[in-house]
Amino acid sequence: VNPEAKPSQVVRLGEINSVVMAITAGVGGLLISVSTFGHLITIQNGLLMQLLPAYVLGLFTGVRERGIVFGIIAGVATLAVLLPLELPWAREGSSSAYVPKVNISVAANFLVVGLCEALFPGAAERPSSFAEAMRERFGDHLRPSTIRGIMRSTREPHVCLLLLMGLLLALSV
Repeated sequence: VNPEAKPSQVVRLGEINSVVMAITAGVGGLLISVSTFGHLITIQNGLLMQLLPAYVLGLFTGVRERGIVFGIIAGVATLAVLLPLELPWAREGSSSAYVPKVNISVAANFLVVGLCEALFPGAAERPSSFAEAMRERFGDHLRPSTIRGIMRSTREPHVCLLLLMGLLLALSV
């Protein structure tokens, strides 16, 4: 909100936000029953998955923010419409194929992003004022080639450690 904020002010706001979120989660956790917890996880994952097109397409393609914004709006709206409905193909344990409502909302998100890029591409050389402000503040777009350049000085963990992590993960279930 305040681009001129001092680092200490940003840290203080983060601390306050953390305390408020912890208190809210603690109180909210006392009010949630086991049966409603699954629905909350579904909603949480549905909202998180709406960011998938932004990360995947934003990192590996030149998709513009217009399509991403409209895609997120379409995905969240689709999720909001589908969640209260009892659909035979979106019910676990039904005789027909099961399609999670969250997956349908993410598909709607990707579809709208694709349609916006195909039908209303916009001028690549004229970014929006928001995109221009973000570039001034954070620098150029992050691309896979930039990430590879940054990661050149690092190395992957040893294969034995990766296998051990996988084994421990499998045993923890």
